[in-house]
Formats: sequence, structure tokens, C-alpha cells
Amino acid sequence: MSSVGGFIEFLTKDQVQEIHLATLRLMENVGISVPQQQCLEMLHDTGAKVDFKKQIVYFPAWLVEKMVDLAPGSFIWHGRNSRKDLQMGGKKVHYGTGSSAMTTVGLDGVRRLSTIQDAENFSRIADALEYVDEGYCVVHPSDVPEPVHHVHMMYAMFKNTEKPFKGRNTGLDEARDCITMAEIVAGGKESMQKRPNLMTNVSTVSPLAHARDMLEGMMEYVKNGLPVIFTPEAQSGATGPVTLAGTLAVHNAEVLSGIVIAQLVRSGAPVVYGNVSSSFDMKYAMLPYATPEAWLLNSATAQLARFYGVPSRGSAGFVDSNYLDMQAGYESGMSLLMGTLSGLNFLIGCVGEVESAMGADYRKMVIDNEIIGIICRITRGIEITEETLALDLIESVGPLGQFLMSKHTRTHFKRETFIPELKNRLKYDLWKEAGGKEIQELAREKAEKILKEHYPTPLPEDVDKELKKYVKFVEKRENI
Repeated sequence: MSSVGGFIEFLTKDQVQEIHLATLRLMENVGISVPQQQCLEMLHDTGAKVDFKKQIVYFPAWLVEKMVDLAPGSFIWHGRNSRKDLQMGGKKVHYGTGSSAMTTVGLDGVRRLSTIQDAENFSRIADALEYVDEGYCVVHPSDVPEPVHHVHMMYAMFKNTEKPFKGRNTGLDEARDCITMAEIVAGGKESMQKRPNLMTNVSTVSPLAHARDMLEGMMEYVKNGLPVIFTPEAQSGATGPVTLAGTLAVHNAEVLSGIVIAQLVRSGAPVVYGNVSSSFDMKYAMLPYATPEAWLLNSATAQLARFYGVPSRGSAGFVDSNYLDMQAGYESGMSLLMGTLSGLNFLIGCVGEVESAMGADYRKMVIDNEIIGIICRITRGIEITEETLALDLIESVGPLGQFLMSKHTRTHFKRETFIPELKNRLKYDLWKEAGGKEIQELAREKAEKILKEHYPTPLPEDVDKELKKYVKFVEKRENI
């Protein structure tokens, strides 16, 4: 269930313009590392200054602005079920899962390495949760050989969710495999391009660099009409200036250079302005995700995306806590609320993440879903109409009356009032009489219930057979 955002902005219009001009200066005078020959040649032929030996591109301002203007302001990201399609752009906020969690806290509460069964389970839970819009499988399975993990994950997701999800991208072969499987599900290349059912992340290398494998995978997605998200992970004080303004300039240059390349590959290619940037922890020499600086950078990049007229993607729900504790709760809640109010079109990491994105917890996935539900109610605001003002009812009830038994209350309370499924509101004695279950236990029970009862519409038999056949083909190709 999507929300509506864009309520808060920390940068003025003049400050956004300052960042834009500073970015153009960096791109033209300092340049961006682009270690991929085809990209270098395209940029050179289009008018950029290219140092082929150092693989540095100096982007003229006119080229950046011209190419960014070609990117569409919105697009549809399609699910296997058309009712799950997502409109990316405008003020819509969609909530996605995380990815690549190496460890999982199982339903038994024990922390262990993630498995392909966890990938299937997390996708199926995401498919069932009403406030989660994406079905990505959250984890990186340890029981599948690395060269073929991506096809096993893709099969797990296509089978266990009807919602859209991201494709993998760590190089050309992986991108082609994911796209081929998407074509099988869509009914062919032409059908997939009419209803793009994958989108992928393109990570940059801060400061001011791209990675060759990411560029090659990105080009394959773009050639096939699939959207791509450029997601710098600049660390202020380490791979970016310690000042957030300086980090924003570096971050922005990386995103814009990626958009330029994508438009040269395919004019009008759908792109998303992404963000995973945060502040470097000087005390522990690490990159934390749940920091006020990360949330501010999230908000600022949402403004920059609106300035350039493209959809945005940020991170929320990622927590630095290792366990499902009070820290995890406030980090999830604050980041999700900030991300939503800032108007990021697509938030990832929203459900289930712990250990700075390295771990996942079934119970947290369910709890985060309820947090998002509360936020969706907040952003829906207060509806002011003749019916909701209820003046006739108030007049009929009068002073010292009550509204509990009125038809107006029965008609409106389910929409007007958020009714939590997990959160306790009972006083202590009543709560103990009802079993005294804490939220972690209630969340575990709900996750178990989903896995026992919820199954998405099965893949057509021929599609399922073709996907399995392709997985076997990749295993044979990789000598697995």
C-alpha cells in the first residue's frame, strides 16, 4: 500500500541550485572515472572530453543538462500481477524490502547463515504484507554456489511473489541471466519491454567513479527497456567530504554521470535517482546506516531528484542494531517516517533488516510492516468535508453526549482510525490475562501464519518448467 510524501524539505530552492552548479563544476573540471571502453567512446563522440588512458571523463554542463532532460519523470514498474504494478514518480512513496542479508534470525529466534529457503520465505511474506510494495527476497543465500546464486534467487522470487522486484546486477552475465528469466515470465522480450518487470541497482564507487561490471550490467538492462537506479554510497568523512553539502555534490555527480550514460545507451531510458550515502563512523571506522546524517541525505536527494524531474529512491528501515530491540524500533520508525515525509518514491530496506543490512529477522519484517501502516495513516492526513465535520451529528448529540453508538462512527471508524494488529494497548493486568505476549512473539506468530496459509498465484506450468530449465543451463555453464 503506497503512501504520499514530500511534506518536508531541508534545502531551499537556492541551495538546490547551488548544489547543482557545484556538481556541474566537479563533473567538468575534476571528471568522473568511467572504466568501460564503450562508455568512453560514446561520451567522446557526444562531445565530452575523455582521457582514454586514465579513463576519466570530463562532462560539459550542456551535455549533462541535455541528457538528464531526456529521462522520463515517471514510469510503471510491473509485477507478475498487474494489480501490484507501481507508478514510480510524483509524490507516491512505495515501500520495498532489503537485499543481501548474509544472516537470518529464524522463526526459532536463532541467528544463522541465510539459505535459499529463507529467500523463498521472505518473498512470500513480502507478497502477503499489505504495506509492502516489493517482493525482493531480502537475503543472500549461503547454500547456493556463488556463480549461480542469482538465478536461484530470481526463481525463488518469481515463484513466491506477484509483486515487482529488483533484478541482480554485478556484471554482464548476471544481468543477461536475470533479463532472460524476466522474459520467460513476461512471455517474451517484446512483452517484457511493454511491461518492464525488473529494475536494478547500479552502485557507483565514491568518490566520483563508476565500476566496469556495474556499467556493463546497467547497459544491458537499459538496452532492454528496463529501469535502472543509480545508488552512490558516499561516506561523509571517508569517501566524501565530512560536510554533508560536499558529500551531496560528490553523490550528485555520480548519479548525473550515470543518467547521462544511460540516456546515451537508450534515449528516454527510465532512471531513478538513488541514495545509500551516509556518514562515516569515526569512532568505530565503519559505515552505519541508521544515522541522522543518512536521513538528511535521503531527504536532500529526494529534493534533487524532483529538481531534475526523475523518480527517487532512498533507504529506510535499515537499522544498526544487531537484535530486535528498542534501538531497532526507533531506528526503523524514524528512518521510515523521515523517508516518507521527504517524498522518496521508492524506499528499500523497509522491512526485516538488522545488523546494518547484513542480517534479516522474520519478526522484524512483520513489525516494520505495521510501522509503515501507521505512517501511511499519518500521511493520509485529516479529511475535511461536510460528512467528516459531522456538524449535524454534533448538534444532535449535544453537550455531555457520546458518539460511540452512532451510525457515523460505525461508518467511518475503520478508515479514520488505524487499528494495529501487533501493538499492545491493554493495561498491564488485562494484557497479562490475555497471555502477556510481547510484540516479538506476536510478530513470530503472524509470520508463521503467513508461511502456513499464504501462497501467491502459481506460475503457469510451462513458465515454471522453462525457468527451472534455465537455472539448470546456468549451472551447467558455470560447471556447478
